[in-house]
Amino acid sequence: MTFTSAIEAMRPGGSTPTHDAYHFALGALQMTTLQGQRFLLLITDGQPSEDLGCVNLRGSRGRPSTPPNTAAIVAEVAAAKAAGVGTFVVGVPGSDTERTWLSEAATAGGTATPGCSDNGPTYCHFDMTTVPDFAAGLTAALGAIAGKVATCDYPVPMPPAGQTADPNKVNIVYTPAGVAANAAIIPRNDAPGCAEGWQYNAGNTWITLCSQTCSTIKADTSPQVEVFGGCATVQSVIK
Repeated sequence: MTFTSAIEAMRPGGSTPTHDAYHFALGALQMTTLQGQRFLLLITDGQPSEDLGCVNLRGSRGRPSTPPNTAAIVAEVAAAKAAGVGTFVVGVPGSDTERTWLSEAATAGGTATPGCSDNGPTYCHFDMTTVPDFAAGLTAALGAIAGKVATCDYPVPMPPAGQTADPNKVNIVYTPAGVAANAAIIPRNDAPGCAEGWQYNAGNTWITLCSQTCSTIKADTSPQVEVFGGCATVQSVIK
């Protein structure tokens, strides 16, 4: 209830503190101890109205009287990429005049689309300003992003305190599109160059999905992959 009350008590001021929002999200992400690839998703519908530190740029008519320092946002995106955090950028209707720097941010964040140009007409971010059906376009963009961030490598789950990890008691469950009724166990497959299933790395500390299984999961717009320990591993029959 406290969280709900706090949210309901907020009164948006109508500003667009893009840099502060990105900076805050990046800081929160960098504090996590979870393993795996890290990405941020920046979605905006217009020009920033404040610079970092919530420095208000608005003039008497509500529009920025001083041009926002978008280069500083791109620089932080580049620094985040160097630190291992990629950034996807989506410009929704209203961001028409911001396409150049949004494209630059996607390039700096390591998520530029193939064959793109920061100067257009094919920009490097997900440009939703000209799509005929915004809902369908955004759904497609988010699906494409989900496919790119889906990973095929997972850490082996840690055993409970006082117990030793048993590599023969690990299983992976894949739920296509998050539909529980379609959940299935992915079997372990120790064959070199495997296509279906999963296998350990040399030290049994990481799990890697086999090539075709990996492709299937990356093609799923909302895959759910869970790694469990404690039960005998389901193994592929190697012929």
